[in-house]
Amino acid sequence: PLNSLADIRRMHAFDLPGHGGTPPRQTQLTAESLAQLSMDFADRSGLERFDLIGHSFGAAVAAIIASRWPERVRRLVMTSLGTARSPLEFNTLKQVHAGMSMALPWWRPWLALTRPWSVQSQPWIDWIVRQPGMSRSIAGPFFERLPASDAEVNEGVSEFLKTDPLSALETAISAGSPAFVESVRGIKTP
Repeated sequence: PLNSLADIRRMHAFDLPGHGGTPPRQTQLTAESLAQLSMDFADRSGLERFDLIGHSFGAAVAAIIASRWPERVRRLVMTSLGTARSPLEFNTLKQVHAGMSMALPWWRPWLALTRPWSVQSQPWIDWIVRQPGMSRSIAGPFFERLPASDAEVNEGVSEFLKTDPLSALETAISAGSPAFVESVRGIKTP
């Protein structure tokens, strides 16, 4: 997909820590800290103003960037992102976030122990992805309509399965952060 835009845009794409091929961070991941990390990248890359696309949890990070640095973001695209649609959902999300945030310090040391095993799990992930229909079975519940290309589905499932468990938990907790929900409400960027 990036190649199809490369002739009309200068593209920068990166995985968040603990996702895709990017190693996990030792410090806790939050949408706010990842927004700052992304802006540090933009500054180092000389990007004064830019169009921003965020997918899944990256969309939560993009929402915070657009809310906190509106002068930097020309246009914003957020895909595969859900948020509270009513005061009841917002209050429920806030309570779940608070409870999970309180439990995270107990889970961090245990989930951090899984990190050395990630290299050993790669052959299993490769095997799973090569099994006919397996990637489509794993990805199916997350999509309204799966891509036609098995190669694209396999690549997405492979990256999903390689996600660091602690990073996944931290980003899931952060997606329910009241700061993120407030950022979505404050977006003025087209």
